[in-house]
Amino acid sequence: QQQQQQQEQAEQEQQQQERDAGEQGAGGGPEPPNTPAAQPPAVDLKAKDEAAPPQPAVEAVEDVAEVQPPPAPEQAQEQQAPAPVDAAAVNDAVLLHGVAPAMHEAFKTRVAQGFSCDGGVSLPAASINDDFCDCKDGSDEPGTAACEQGVGFYCPVEQTIVLSSRVGDGYCDCCDGADEWQRPGKCTDTCATWRQQQSKRLEQHRLGVEARATYVQAGKAVAASADNDIFGPDNAFYLLQGKCFEKQVSSYHYKLCFFNSVTQTETHKKGSTSLGKTFQWNVAGVEGVFKGGRRCHNGIDRETVVKFSCGSTDDMTLVSEPSACHYEAHFTTPAACV
Repeated sequence: QQQQQQQEQAEQEQQQQERDAGEQGAGGGPEPPNTPAAQPPAVDLKAKDEAAPPQPAVEAVEDVAEVQPPPAPEQAQEQQAPAPVDAAAVNDAVLLHGVAPAMHEAFKTRVAQGFSCDGGVSLPAASINDDFCDCKDGSDEPGTAACEQGVGFYCPVEQTIVLSSRVGDGYCDCCDGADEWQRPGKCTDTCATWRQQQSKRLEQHRLGVEARATYVQAGKAVAASADNDIFGPDNAFYLLQGKCFEKQVSSYHYKLCFFNSVTQTETHKKGSTSLGKTFQWNVAGVEGVFKGGRRCHNGIDRETVVKFSCGSTDDMTLVSEPSACHYEAHFTTPAACV
C-alpha cells in the first residue's frame, strides 16, 4: 500500500511537471536556460506580395548617375582648370598698344612676316612692345617709351598722337589712361568730361565757320595789295590788323597787337619788354611767329610763336614760356576756321 501511494505521488508530480512545461511554452513563465529560442511564424511571400500595394518603378540607372563617385585626381584637376586663354587676343592686346586702328591689320601683317627694320633686321613678335628699343626708328615700340625716336602713341578716344616719351611717365595724357597701360589703376577715366568739352569745341567750330564768311568778305578789300600775304588764306586775318589782345599770367601782363608786336610787363615795374616785333607765318593760317624781341641773357632775341585755332570769337587764351626767352601764345578766331 505504501508503494502504491509513492507511485501515485510520483505520477502526480510527473503530471504537474508536464502542466508547468505546457504553460511555459505558451509564454506563461521564464524560458528554461537550455530551451531553444522560439522561431517566428513562417510568412507566405506570395500572399504578402499580392496584398502589398504596387510601388513605383525605380530607375536605378538614373538614380545612381546622380551620385557619382569622386573623380580621380587627374580628372578633378582637369575639371577645375580655368578656361583656355585666347593667345592671339593676348598677343594683339600687347602688339597693338599705341597703334592707330587704321594701321592694325598692316602692323599685324608686318609682325607675322617677321618685323623688319634697319635695312633687314627681322624681329620676333615677342620683341614688339617689350619696352626695349630694337629699331632705330622706334617702330617696334609704338606702345612704350623705350625708343628715343619714338613713333608716337595713339590715344584711341581722342584719336590723337602723344609723344612716345610721355608713355608710362606717370602722367595721364589719354583720357582713358591708355598711355599708362603698364601701370594699371594709375589713371582715372576722364573721357566723359573730354567728350563734353569736345562737344563744346565742335559747337564753337560751327559758329566760327559761319562767322568766317564775314572775315573773308572784309579781306577782299586788300586782295590787290602787295602786302596781303600777311593776312593769311583768303585774307581772312585782315580784320585782326591793328587789334590788340591782353592776358594776365601770374605777375606778368602780356599784350599782342596784330601784326605789329608782343610785349611783356611785370606787375609793379615800369616799362615793358619786347617779345617780338616782326611777324611772319610758319604755316599760313595755322602758326606764325613774332621775331626780333629784346636780346635775352643767353644772347638770343626773344620771340613769340602764335598758334591759331578755330573759335567763334577772337581771343588770346594762353601765354607761356616753354623755354628761356621763347614764348608761345594760343589764339582763337573765326579766321582760322576752315
